[in-house]
Order: sequence, then C-alpha cells, then structure tokens
Amino acid sequence: MEDKIKEAKQAAKGMQSRNMKRIVQLVFQHYGIHMVFVFIGIIVSAIANVRGTAFMQTLIDKYITPMIGRSSPDFGPLAKAMTQIVIVYLIGAGCSYMYQRIMVNVGQGTMRRVRENLFSHMEIANQIF
Repeated sequence: MEDKIKEAKQAAKGMQSRNMKRIVQLVFQHYGIHMVFVFIGIIVSAIANVRGTAFMQTLIDKYITPMIGRSSPDFGPLAKAMTQIVIVYLIGAGCSYMYQRIMVNVGQGTMRRVRENLFSHMEIANQIF
C-alpha cells in the first residue's frame, strides 16, 4: 500500500514538472520580448529599492548630522539629495508598475491560449467518440 502511495507521489511530481515546463514554453513562445521587459523591470525596481534604502545612512551621515548644532543650517544640499532619491524611487515605482502590468497581460493571454487549446482538443476527442 505504501509503495503505491510513493509511486503516485513520484508520478505527480514528474507530471507537475512536465506541466510547468509546458507552461513556461508556452509563455516564452508567445511572450518572449515581454518577458525580457519584465526581467529588466524587476532588476531596475530592485536596484532602485536597494539604492533608496542605502541612502538613509548617507542622508544621516552626510546631511543631517553636520546640520546639528548650527544656528542657520543650509538645506540646499539636503534638498538636492532628497530630489535625487525621489527620482530614483519614482523610476523604481514606474518599473514595478510596468512589469506587473505586463505580467497581467502575459498571464491572461497564456490562460486564454491554454483554454483554447483545451477546447480544441476536447472538440477533437468528442468527434472521435
């Protein structure tokens, strides 16, 4: 009994990997260039996020700490640095929106193709019987 269960689990794992391979092939067959843009968007978004997080230490060390104790601190360099980091975050958010929007289209298009293929195979199977 346990042998049959193990065999069924192994067969299911093999089937899952084959199905995943077929879906990935289907996606890259029809949406290859889209996936390139998704990959670029993910990389740029991640870099922008890391750059923004790393900026916090620079912000404190270079801009805020030197202003402590001054009677009339100059906020010009701080404003320039904040503007730059806002631009980095906007670029990251734009890339994130772009790749998520593309993935919505890819996902929906892939599901449509899978349903169409399934329907056409079901029609052929129905005609045979």
